[in-house]
Amino acid sequence: ISTYSRQNEPLIAVAQMLNIPLTHICTDVDISITSRDTPPTYPHFRMAAAFDEKEQMDKVRGKVVTAEQLTVLGPPTNRLYDKSRTEEEILALKDKWKIPRDKKVVIISSGGNGSISPYPRFLAEMYKGKRKEEIPFHVIVLCGNEKDRSCLDYLNDLKTNVVPRTNISMDVRPNVLPDKMEELMRMASLGGCIIGKAGGLTSFEAAKCGTRLIVDKIPPTLFSGGFAHFCVTLFSRMLKFLGYAQQMPWEKVNLDFYAKNGLARESISKKNFQKVFAEMIAQSGPVKLQTPVLNFSKTLPRLIRSMQRAAREDQSLQGRSITHLAGDLIGAGV
Repeated sequence: ISTYSRQNEPLIAVAQMLNIPLTHICTDVDISITSRDTPPTYPHFRMAAAFDEKEQMDKVRGKVVTAEQLTVLGPPTNRLYDKSRTEEEILALKDKWKIPRDKKVVIISSGGNGSISPYPRFLAEMYKGKRKEEIPFHVIVLCGNEKDRSCLDYLNDLKTNVVPRTNISMDVRPNVLPDKMEELMRMASLGGCIIGKAGGLTSFEAAKCGTRLIVDKIPPTLFSGGFAHFCVTLFSRMLKFLGYAQQMPWEKVNLDFYAKNGLARESISKKNFQKVFAEMIAQSGPVKLQTPVLNFSKTLPRLIRSMQRAAREDQSLQGRSITHLAGDLIGAGV
C-alpha cells in the first residue's frame, strides 16, 4: 500500500517484477496529483479514491489509470471513525469531558505542527459582554505539539490573556491522541464545528462524523509561530508575489467538494468569520453528505483479499526463477 504518489512509479516497477499487488490510497479528495500521464500496464495495481466524485474520477480515468485500476474505498481514517455513535452516546462523551450537554462543541485546530490561530480572540471579541449562560458553545483549542516551544507560548498566552477575560467556556490544550480527537469530532458534530485548514485527514474525519468545518483562509502573519512557520510564511508570500495561488491546490479541491456537500465554508477575514460562525453555530445535528461515505475499515480488507487472490491465479510470472527476478531488479537500477 502506498499513500504518496511520487513513490508510485518505482513501487509499480518492483511490484510488477515480483507479482505483488499494489494499491495507492489517495489522501485528499483531489486524486489527480501524480507523476504519471499514462496508465500503468501492471494489472495488479489499483488507485483508491475516497469518494466517487465524478469530476475527480474523470481527471484520471483512462489517463492516469484504467477504469479497472480505479476504485473507491471511502475516506482513509482511523477505524474509530467507521464505528457509528448514537446521539445518546455522543452526549455521554460530553459528560466524560465535563461539558454541559446543552453546549455545542467548537474545536479550533492549529494543525499537527501548531501555529498561532486568531480564532480564540475572534470569538472572545464576538461574544464580549455575553453572560456564560447566553453562550451556546464550549471551545476546545488544540495548540499543536506540546514539545514545540511556540506551541507552549501560544497555549500560555491564551491561558493568561484570553481565557480569564471571556465568559466563553474555553479549554486550551496541546494536540490530543487519535482516540480523543475522534471523541471531540463526534461531540462537535451535534451542531458545533471545527475551525482549521482543509487538509485531507481532518476533512476526512469531519466527513465521517458529519462535523461542520470552517476552513481558515486568513493569511498568517510572519510572527504567528516559530522559526519554521516564519520561513514557510515568508516563502508563501514570495510565491504569491510571483503569481502563485495562496492555497495549496488539493486544499482548494477539498474545500470546493465539502462546500458543495454542505459540510464546509471558508473564513477569509474576521468580519467574514463572525458571519459564517454565527450561521453555522445556529445549525443542529450532523451533516449528511450528498456523496456516499464508504466504510474504509470494511472496503480495504475486501480489496486486499481480492487482489491477493487475483495475483495468486495470475500465470504470467509462474515459473520465473529468482535469478530472472534479480536480473530484472538490477536492470531497473533497484
